[in-house]
Amino acid sequence: MPNGRPGDNPLTDFRRHGLEPFAPEVARLLRRIEWLGTQAGRDPLGRHWPFSPREFDWERGRGIEEALHVLTDLIVRFERGRADEVLIDPTTGKPLSAGPNPPASGS
Repeated sequence: MPNGRPGDNPLTDFRRHGLEPFAPEVARLLRRIEWLGTQAGRDPLGRHWPFSPREFDWERGRGIEEALHVLTDLIVRFERGRADEVLIDPTTGKPLSAGPNPPASGS
């Protein structure tokens, strides 16, 4: 069971313990996401992490192309003020925001 100690989770290792479990290009994107998330009052590498459990594959060097794609997309969403469409509410398991409401039919 995870307890926050080194080796429990690669994201915890990365952000709390100063370890480098990810490929450099993935780590660079994660640092940017952490910074953007902090500025927005979010915890993108913690309780709002939307890509669990893929970080374990990324730690092992698997799915790196996918990691680069989804992490870059998350950065773009942060920069556009739309990261809540992807970040997860830990109490519901759903996105923090589903984005703009669609127009009512018949309008």
